[in-house]
Amino acid sequence: MCAPVYRVDDAVVLIGDGVKQAKEGRRMPGVQKLHQESGNASKPEYIYGHLFGAVVIVLFAKKTFMCMPLFMTIQAGVKKFFCRK
Repeated sequence: MCAPVYRVDDAVVLIGDGVKQAKEGRRMPGVQKLHQESGNASKPEYIYGHLFGAVVIVLFAKKTFMCMPLFMTIQAGVKKFFCRK
């Protein structure tokens, strides 16, 4: 049985979001200086950490919405290296 995928006008509903995760080590792969958008004056303006991004698919069953993650990646700070032919 397939999962009950939620659709709007015959289009599958996907949701994307990102989150900043502070890290202590500055020499970890992917760690970079990130700007905080918080209006709280007690938080620093910049943090060192990872920026994660995720995409989920929305499911609807028994009058309940659920999200199933499709993938999550580090969005910035990691450089991809490609092999030359």
